[in-house]
Parts: sequence; structure tokens; C-alpha cells
Amino acid sequence: MLNYSVAEIRENMRKTRFLATCAIIMGCSITCWAQRPYSFDAKDYVSTDDKRAPQSAFSYDEKANTFTIKASGNNNIAFKMDKERADGKYMITKEHTYFVVEGSDLKATPATSSYIWWFNGANDNSQEPPKWHFTTDEGHTLAVWDIPVNKVMSSNMNFSMPTITIGSNGGDFIHAMGLTSTKGSSTIRNVTYLEKYGLAALYPCTWEQLSYTAESLTKEIADKLDECINKAEQKLANGVSQTLSEALDEAQKTKADITATTYAPAYEALHKLENAMLTSKPTIAITMVEQIPGGMHFMQDKLHTYVLFYNDKVVRVLKSYKALADIDKLSMSVIRDYDATLPLTYNLQDDGDISVASPYVCVTAARKDGHLAAMRADGRTLIAERPDGTELVERKGVTDYDTYTLRTTFALDDDEPIFGLGQIQHGDLNQRGKNIHLEQDNMKVCIPFFQSVKGYGLFWDNYSPTDYTDDDQGTTLQSTGSEIDYYLLAGENSDDVTAQTRWLTGDAPLMPLWNFGLYQSKERYRSADETMGVIREYRRRQVPIDCVVQDWQYWGEENDHRYWNSLYFLNKTHFSNYQEMIDDIHSNNAHLLISIWGNFGTETPGYKELKPLGRMIPATSYPWNNGVEPIDVWSKTAQDVYWKHLYAGLVSHGTDAYWMDSTEPDYQKHSDAELDYVSEVGRSWRTMRNSFVLGHISGVYNHHREAQDTDETLAQKRVSILTRSGFVGQQRYAANTWSGDISASWETLRKQIPAALNFTACGIPYWNNDNGAFFVNYKWGNHGPFDDANYRNLYLRWTQFSTFTGMLRFHGSGHNSEIWQLGEPEDADGQYNQVLKYIKMRYRMLPYIYSTSWQISKNQKSLMTALPLAFNQDKNCYDKKYEYMFGDAMLVCPVVNEGQTVTHNYLPAYQSTKGGAEVDGQWLDFWTGQTLAGGQTVTKQAHLDIIPLYVKAGSILPWGPDVQYSTEKPWDNLELRIYPGADGDFTLYEDENDNYNYEKGAYSTIAMHWDDATKRLTLANRSGNGFPGMLASRTFNIVLVNEVRGMGDAHATNYSATLQYDGTETSVTLKEVFTPGEREDVTSTYIINPSFEDYTKGWTRDINTTWSGINTGGGNGDPVATDGTHIFGVWDATAGKRAKISQVITLPKGNYCLTVDMHASDNGNKRVGDQHIFAGDQKALFRDQVLSAGRGDNVPMQTLTLEFGVENDGTNVEIGVNETEAPQQTWYKVDNFRLYRIVSRPTLKDITDGIQAQHTSLDNGHIRYYSTNGVHLNAPQRGINIIQRGDKVRKVLIR
Repeated sequence: MLNYSVAEIRENMRKTRFLATCAIIMGCSITCWAQRPYSFDAKDYVSTDDKRAPQSAFSYDEKANTFTIKASGNNNIAFKMDKERADGKYMITKEHTYFVVEGSDLKATPATSSYIWWFNGANDNSQEPPKWHFTTDEGHTLAVWDIPVNKVMSSNMNFSMPTITIGSNGGDFIHAMGLTSTKGSSTIRNVTYLEKYGLAALYPCTWEQLSYTAESLTKEIADKLDECINKAEQKLANGVSQTLSEALDEAQKTKADITATTYAPAYEALHKLENAMLTSKPTIAITMVEQIPGGMHFMQDKLHTYVLFYNDKVVRVLKSYKALADIDKLSMSVIRDYDATLPLTYNLQDDGDISVASPYVCVTAARKDGHLAAMRADGRTLIAERPDGTELVERKGVTDYDTYTLRTTFALDDDEPIFGLGQIQHGDLNQRGKNIHLEQDNMKVCIPFFQSVKGYGLFWDNYSPTDYTDDDQGTTLQSTGSEIDYYLLAGENSDDVTAQTRWLTGDAPLMPLWNFGLYQSKERYRSADETMGVIREYRRRQVPIDCVVQDWQYWGEENDHRYWNSLYFLNKTHFSNYQEMIDDIHSNNAHLLISIWGNFGTETPGYKELKPLGRMIPATSYPWNNGVEPIDVWSKTAQDVYWKHLYAGLVSHGTDAYWMDSTEPDYQKHSDAELDYVSEVGRSWRTMRNSFVLGHISGVYNHHREAQDTDETLAQKRVSILTRSGFVGQQRYAANTWSGDISASWETLRKQIPAALNFTACGIPYWNNDNGAFFVNYKWGNHGPFDDANYRNLYLRWTQFSTFTGMLRFHGSGHNSEIWQLGEPEDADGQYNQVLKYIKMRYRMLPYIYSTSWQISKNQKSLMTALPLAFNQDKNCYDKKYEYMFGDAMLVCPVVNEGQTVTHNYLPAYQSTKGGAEVDGQWLDFWTGQTLAGGQTVTKQAHLDIIPLYVKAGSILPWGPDVQYSTEKPWDNLELRIYPGADGDFTLYEDENDNYNYEKGAYSTIAMHWDDATKRLTLANRSGNGFPGMLASRTFNIVLVNEVRGMGDAHATNYSATLQYDGTETSVTLKEVFTPGEREDVTSTYIINPSFEDYTKGWTRDINTTWSGINTGGGNGDPVATDGTHIFGVWDATAGKRAKISQVITLPKGNYCLTVDMHASDNGNKRVGDQHIFAGDQKALFRDQVLSAGRGDNVPMQTLTLEFGVENDGTNVEIGVNETEAPQQTWYKVDNFRLYRIVSRPTLKDITDGIQAQHTSLDNGHIRYYSTNGVHLNAPQRGINIIQRGDKVRKVLIR
């Protein structure tokens, strides 16, 4: 007999997550393979907003599968279904007509105690109360909504379909609801969908309302169980499914034991069997197998599977109901074919699994079910399909190419991170555990490609909207098409996988050198005069720039969208002098990037030609409701027409580059039938949707290259495309993707980094973003958002990050973002100079970036690489989503949190070589030259003007000249920075900078090798055919980087060696010996209460300001504390007040370093005076040590440093901070005094042939002095000093 209580079964069903991969509904056009039947998971529910119940008010009991919310007030037990975690993840059947919430300590009356605001993405600004409230036998409150009778709740629930997807349906929420607590804290125990009989079976308190008795309920469920058992038996007659067989056995046993009132166990068995019916797919054994040239072929009933080797490391898998010869595949990405001549090894015996192998990859197929597995030659598994992981389900299509819903589920290792899928701005790097609908959109680039840390990539060659799901049932990709088609790309590391990806889908041509300079843009410059004025002002200020951008509406009069994207300068009001604009930009040694779109307005020449030919897609494109439609970009006819007008209207007049905006495209969907439009290539828009960008940019790229044969001016211009979407293969069209119309916030800045790294993980090298964001929702004045101090600080950190991306581009919607929006160079806040610092640094890096671009083109390298892919052997890298490699040498660690000036950066562990022997890899701090071991987390003081950077030991980094534009000066006197600690190589690449002669050999490379054991640098013979203007001879200034020389962004003027090079091999051996300094932290020995945690104990105040005292750091109007929670500060509206806080410490003889973290932000040149740290009569000024004081009261602390000496033991030294003068206000805040005893200073001996240190007398009026570890000095000290004039730095010996 069955002997379960209702409560036990309800708890069992509530806690059990019936995980499923798919719904199998043969002959139905809606099939949700990547979904699972809904079951309650407490972690799917999160806070709706901070006002009702913030996420901090939530707690989760994973074992009980419940969540508790602490909140009082009506409807403040508020929660929603998490879109990121659950959108489209679940389905229900058409019988699940009741929505039920069960909780404890919830009010049941009045009915308005419980409200639903959003349901399955539907909302009409109403509040939907439940139909009923019940009290369960356990005393819990049960709220029940009848979905079909509720107009709002049923609006996105089509109960005529067998299954219904739970999702946002384009709305802001999936579900959002608010209940009311009786005690200020309530526990939610179940949120679910139930059939009428299911509601009664689980909650007997509903029987009276639902008109059930135990007998009638049991009979209804038993009849349902009989029906389901019959369907399961029929399904198993066509194949094998262990899951379904087990559920059927249990159902049959339960059926045999049913009595007149055992409804509860009957319902549990029915529930399990229905879920198994939805999720299981009977498998079919292999019925035929054959060896074919380049691979193998087998069949399961009528399904063909082809395993085709393209080379030793690239394998294609095709599954179709057609034979290979009949498959008419249009791949927008793949440019190769399989190799029928490749020698392979076969195992196709009559029994056992079958396999085919190259020397590198072996693919096996299980005879019992046909699922594939790939492994390396040594037997290590790469990836495998799940045994029931493949299905092609018929659907009604409009062509022969969209007749199936296709699904494959792969089995990955539990702890295997994967990266890619395009640019998905959800904030995470690892794509495991995600549920993502891959359909191109603004800010969302969708690419069904991922890379694993195990050294393989998988490309799902399908262009329809695709669902990606990764859960404990596997990693699933589901699309629309005619065949399953994917590629496995094997390698030992990410470089190898990327190389195979580019081999398969095309190499990236070399970008012009100017592409890597500064772009200035705006949405939008409204006249030719305004655009000209921008470039002229940059030149007047001598700020480097290479490109100015003309955004939309040059093509027609204001707000007349009939001429949208006409590709001609038809705006006669503001652009009648467009030719003057183009010529003026060129005369200022700059380039013009111009906006063009993938759609046409109704009065444009392109529209009038293409619409009658059926080559305009009948769908709504931006600007909305103006008749603007997307172009059939895959059509050769449309591509030809587009180029004809692009060339006549823009290119022939001298525009330099193509800003191909909205290449998703921008699309306002009104009906699913719109996707049934059939392109000239015979495919529906549905099956080509995600490749719009490839169709569009390929047409422009190919026509540009063809036109170079007849247009000499165009022949000197490489293709340069900026685009808002992307797909595998776009790299061969010289395209650089940006991240779309993002909004300004620290969260958005954080999301850019993993989004960029997942994008580049797809083998596409170039990515960028709108620096400072596109939408800036601040109230602005004369300088737009830059009058907002908080935005300025965000913008500065954003600029640091953008400097280390594929393009440095200042842009924004409606506001200006030119450097002068930050003020002037002489402003006390220093923020103009901070941005200028990074612009100049970008230009100094051009030899490195351009040489890396050559490596991208020639050797399939990457520009931005995620740490887990760059260092896949170091598992500590797997969760590092805010750090990345820029080229092979530089580790970039952007500051991404507001108010942060101390970072904790992980330095990856890796193996390197030194003198031929393997050694543990090291890193050098770019700013200090300090050598650090890999495999550790280091703390970095990151002042507002500092982005933490580390350089791989063994790197050779060329440092270019200061220029106003990229080609202003030759690289005839390059600084070569060598970062010691390992052997290293670098190849310097040069050519004519902007044409395709390099494809014919018109370039030069100089291979450089550093032998760390012998300290010998060798420059090999020049390679390549050379080019007009190539330097026949040149000087390299060699700098061996350490804590004394070669650190930071400024050029060195004291070199380890100078090397003359004439194209023949030469070398130099460096003999200098560097010894790092050592210091000991003695803060706790001598300073009382160094961080003000005990308020002002130990400190003496000589202060008469309006306010002084202790605040909690990070509060309203205060910077974050850097040690503990408290900070000390002073404020007065006038200058000249006493503002000294100090204490006297007794020190033994020796040299010391005193530091303090100080905030002295400037507000309109009012505050920055002589705020300083002091020790005795020595002091160090804040304004001298900090490039950017910042604006606003929340500007983070920055560290001041002062070195001083004590000549005798027992000397009393007064230490502290003070301010005696300021423009208008007396102001500072401080925290975290630290005292270090200098045990030894860094030394540099036996300089090879550098500039000799000498006795020097220097004018103190226009220079700055620093110690050898970068500490600012008020006057030169005895020994080696760093002397700075402007951005020039040299070392001298003061006697």
C-alpha cells in the first residue's frame, strides 16, 4: 500500500527540482528544448527594488528551498523572478492554470494584501489581487490566482498551446509581486503553477472551493495517470530512454496500488511521468557506418551524421536528414572546406563504438545512441555530446532552410569554465550556469561560439536566434535551420584555438596605424563648421588626435527621416560646405569617420531602387514609425546598390572610414511572421538574423577593395569599419565592434570588461566602447555632465580602461566629450592633465600596438585576452573578470569601483625561460619597476591618475615618440624597454601605415631577443621587402627597467645603452647591476592611533576651522576610509585657518618614509593649497605628488609620501598634516598614517654606456625632484635623484 501524507509529498515535490532539457512536442512549431518544466527554486527570486525590500533583506535556506524577507508595510514582501537567471528557462503545460504562492507570516486579508504587478512580462499599471486566500494545515498562507480569467496575467500566456514559456516577453520583469507580512519577516515556501487537480492534491484546504472530494480527486488523477502511461509506452516503442523507463515503472507500480482515496501518491507519480515525457528523448542505435574521404558517416534510422576533418585540429559535425551531397549550406563565417586528402585513422568495427582520428583529435560515436565525443590523441577528453542530446524537430518553415528546430546538448566537466558567446553585458566572464537568448540587439552581440580552459573552441554554425542554456543537464544550443552544424577547434591554449578559428573563418587584415590614435565623436556634431572646429581646437591645444567622427543627419534636413541614411550630404542648411570640412580635416593631418546605417528612408535613392526589387526587409527599423526599413544585406543586388551610392555620395569625396551603425539591425518587432522574409540568397531572415552584420560589412569591405583597382586615392586607404554588432568571421572585414548605447555608471564600466573579453574570446580581435558611456543621465551645465564631480571621476577611470582597448574613442549622446570639457591644463583639479596623460600614453604605445596588430594579422594573436584563457594552467585566474592581457606583455587591471584608490590585483602564475632553463614567471609593476612573483595577489596604491599595470618579465616594450598624430614622426629614436627576469622576444613591425602594399611584402620586421642570463639584447637582420620611406638606419635607446629607471609613462633620458641599427644583426650586452631597496613597516611601534579608529587619541590639534573631527568614511560627503572605518578632516569656508594635527614620536637613528592617505579635492579652484604631510621641518605637498586632485567631496583618498632622516637615537620628531594657505577654503581629510624604516635604498651600478651620472646644479624653479622610488622631494637630496621637466625624466647624482 502507498502510505504517504499530503504534506510529505508536497514537501518532496517542492524541494525536488525536476530538471529537464527540452520539451518534445512533435509537429509543434514551438519547441523549448533548452527549457525545463517549472519547479520552485528559491534562488530564482530576488528583490524588486531597494525601497520595498532590498536584496540585503533576503536570506535563503538552500536545504529547505525557501527564502525569507525582512520588511514591514503593505506589499513590501516584494520579490521578482530574476531575469538574468530565469528568463525563458522554464515552461508549463496548458493545464497549469493556477499560480500559487505559499508562505508563513503573511496577511490573507484584505485581498489587497497580496498583489501581482508583472506576470510573464505583462503589466498594464494595475495591481492584481489573488482570486482566493487559504490557510494550509500547517498554518501557512496560500494565495491563488486563476490565470486564464485574469486579463493581465493571461495576456502573455497562450493556453491553446501545449506548452507555455515563462519569461519576460520583452518586458521589464518576468514576475513581480508584493505580499504583506504580519510580523515584519515572512518566509516564502513555494511559488508555483498547478493544474486544478494538482492544486487540490497538494493543498486539501482548497477542496471546498474547487468542488473535490478525496474520491473524485483520486479518480481524476488516476484517469490522467492511465492516459500518460499509455503515451509513455507508445513513445518507448520507438526507442530507448532510461529516464522515461524509470518514471513509467514507478507510475505503473503506483497505479497498481491506488485505492479510492490515494490521490497524493498518484499525483506525485503522474507529475514525474509527465515531466519525463516532456524531457526525455528515446535514442536510436547506429544502423549504418562508412568511411568517407576526410571523415566518417553513419546513420540512425533516417538521420545522417558526418564527421569531417578540415585539418588535424578542426573537425566539423553535420547532422541532417539529407545526404552530404544534398546539403546546401550557406555559411557566412566559414571560408574553408574539409580536407578529403587528410590521412586519418579509422575504427569502424562491427561491434563497439566507432571512431575516426587525426594525429591530434579523435572523435568517437557510441553505437547504442550515436552520441559523439572528442578527445586528444593522448586520450584526454575535450567535449562530448550527451547521449540524448541531439534532436531535429520539424517546424513549419517558409524555405527548405528553416524547417527544423535544432538542438544539441554537450556534457562539460563540472569545473570547466567557458568563455565567449559574444558581448553579453551581464557582468560575468564565465558563461557556465547561464541561460541566454542569443539574438542581436543594441549592446548585445550574439555569437554561438565558446572557448574552454581545456584548450578547445566550439562554433555552432547557425545564424538564427539561438538559445544557450547551461545547467546540470548540460550545455545546450538550440536554433532554427535545416541541419545541425558545428565545429570543434582543438588546441593546447587559447592562442592555438584562436589561430584555428581564424584559419577557419578568415584572418584579420591589418588596421591602418591611425586607427589606434584618438577618435573624437559626438551624437552629433550638427554642422560641417562644428566638426571642423573640433579638429582645429585639438590642434591648437597640441593634444594628439587622429580622427574626428561625423554622426547622422548630415544626410538630410533636421527631423526629415525620409532621407534617413541617404549616403549623400543632403543637409544643405548645415553641411553645404561638406567638401571644405573633409579637406580641412585632412589638412590638419586627421581622418573622417562617417556614420552609415543598414537601412534606408523612403525618399533615399537606395530605397527607391531596392524596394521594387523586394530587397528591403518589410520591418520597422530606427527611427521608428517613419517607414525606414532594413536592407537585404545578404543580397548581391543590394550590396551593389548600397556601394554605388556610398561611393558617389561619400567615398569619392574623401571620407576615410565607415561607422556602420545599427548592424543588428535596430528592429522593432511587431510579428514573428516578419522573420519569414526571404532574402535574395533564398534564406529567411529568421535563419540569417544574427548574421546581418556579416552581410552588411562584407558588402562594403569587398567593394572598397575592388574599387582600389581604379581609384588611386582609395588605393592608399585600408578599410576601417566601426560597427555595433559582430559575428565570427567579421575579423576578415577590418571591423572593430563597440559595445552599443551604454549608460554611465560604475556598474556599466565593470560590465564592459568581461563583455569585451567574452567577445574577443570568439576570435575577433578588435573591441571598444563609448568612453564615459553614451547616455549620461546627469544634470549638466555649460560643460554637460562634466560639471558633475561624480561623473568626472567615473570618466577618468573609464579613460584609463579605454586606453587599453582596440580603439580610444570619446563619444556621447547630446553632450560634448572633448578634452577641454574637463577644463584647462592649469586647473587645480588636474583632471584635464590626467586625460591628456592617457592620450599621450596611447600614442607612446603605438609601436607596441601596431606591432601587436601585425601579430594579429600574421600569427592570429589577440589584443585583449581574458586571464583564464591567457593562463589556463592557473586556476586562480578562472574568476578574474576585471583583469586582462593587452597584447602579450601588459597585464591591465582597471579600477572599476567608485572611490577606490587601493586595488588588489592577481598576478598569474606561469612558466618562463631564462638561459634555456624553465623558471617561474615574474611581473614588473609598470609604474614603479618593482619585480613581483607570479601566483600572488598584490596591493597597489592606485591614485586617481594610475591604472594598475604589470608587464610580463622578459617583455620588450617599444616606447614611441610624443606626436600630435600617429604618423607625425618616424620611429628613428625608439626607446626599447626591457623588463628583466626571463628571456623574451619581440618583433617590431613597420610599413607605409595605410595601404595594402604590405600584402605584397612591402613592410619590415625587426626580431629582437633578450637573453636574461647573459643580459644580451640581439636585433636580428631586418626582414620583409621594405617600403618607401623605410628607415635605413636608426637608434634604439635601451632601458633595462627597474625601480630606478624605465618605470612609468614618461620617456627616459638616461639609458642602459644606445644601439645603432642599419638592418643587419647587432647586439649589446648590458652590465649594470640593480639591487632593490628594502623597508620595514614600523607604524605600530611608533605611531599612536594611525588611522583614527580611536578618534583623535594620541594626536594634538592646532586647529581653528569651522569644523574638524572624525567622520565615518564613505558617508555623505566623505571619501571611503582606507584603513578601518574612520577618517579625520577639517573644513572652513575661508583660507588661512590653522589646520594642523600632529603627534611627536621618538625614533632611533636612520632613514624613514612617512605616508598618509589624503583627500583634498578641488571645487572650482577653491581648495587645493599647500595641504601637506610633514616630519620635523620636512614636508611634502599634496598638489606636488598628486596629478589629479579631483572634484567633489567623495573623491577617494590618495597617498602622500615623505622621506626624512634621523641623525641620532632618541630624536623626537613631530609628524602630521597641515594646511596654511588655499585659494578660498581650508579643507582636507586624512586616514592611515604609515611609517617605514628604510633598511636600504635601490642601487644601480656599472651602467653600460648610458648617460653618466654627474655633479649637477639645477634651478629649482621649473622642475620636480623625486627619490629613486618615486617619492616627491621638495629639494634635491644627496645621492641619485629623479629629475622631471614636463614629461622628460632623467637621473642625476647629487653630491
